[in-house]
Amino acid sequence: MTTEQLRRLAAQHLPQAHYWETDTDEALEGECTMWGRDDCTLLLDLDPARSEAEAVRFLQQAAAAVARLQNLRTEIAQTLAAECSGSLNEAALYVPYLAFYEDGVGGAACDFTVADDADALGGQTAEFALEEHGAVFCGWAE
Repeated sequence: MTTEQLRRLAAQHLPQAHYWETDTDEALEGECTMWGRDDCTLLLDLDPARSEAEAVRFLQQAAAAVARLQNLRTEIAQTLAAECSGSLNEAALYVPYLAFYEDGVGGAACDFTVADDADALGGQTAEFALEEHGAVFCGWAE
């Protein structure tokens, strides 16, 4: 499957994305709206050798994960407040980066970062993994 074919499938099956990059080294790179901001970088690392049915399943799982993540903002704010022993303005939190990759069993795994406009995280970005039971804090990135 060509990158262009993958991009067309992604546009069909991942409606949260509003832009797809045409000049990139990634399998698919674009932007989506997350938590009210439309500048979240979206990466999809999908083997182009996959069948169309496998690619569609991956993209549908990614779309479901994006929709689920939209509803986890409060939970993530609580996790970050506990990690940095302070209070956070939930409205200042945003997701600058969201990546999906093959999980080895035919599914889409998701990693993402959270930053804040109010600098309550001290200029750091929090790294998370999206699991079945919710968002799991993985650590800090500078």
